[in-house]
Amino acid sequence: LEQILVVKDDVGHQFEAADEQLRTLQKEKDALRNQLDVGAEFIISQDEKNFDLQKLVVALKASLAEKDDQICTLRRLLQESEDKRAVYHPAKDDPTDRRLAEYINRGDTKLRGLFVRESEGVYLLNGRKVYIKAENERIMGKFLSVL
Repeated sequence: LEQILVVKDDVGHQFEAADEQLRTLQKEKDALRNQLDVGAEFIISQDEKNFDLQKLVVALKASLAEKDDQICTLRRLLQESEDKRAVYHPAKDDPTDRRLAEYINRGDTKLRGLFVRESEGVYLLNGRKVYIKAENERIMGKFLSVL
């Protein structure tokens, strides 16, 4: 009987130790579950932020493409405007001016904005007075002296 009591006492201690281990493991399990929940919430919030950023990237790419199209359109319009603006219009009653206009308008566009007619045969070219005359198929000019 004494042996049974010792075994019972020993089993009781083992049971208490196992019960204590079970409580400790349960606390560790609860702590791990809590950490897992916090981690899952963090991952979900990061995933939502990632999704929002992806939507923003798509919107920005679309906006960039639209702006690129606008830039191309503006460049084309600017070129068309420069082409139209850069035409020299002669005085109707001045044959020399008409010949000069033909020469300028069929040639290099850089010349188109440089000549300003003051009077028949007299022009400003980059702020300097020039005398121009048309003879046969040629246009000739010389700078007028200030003296």
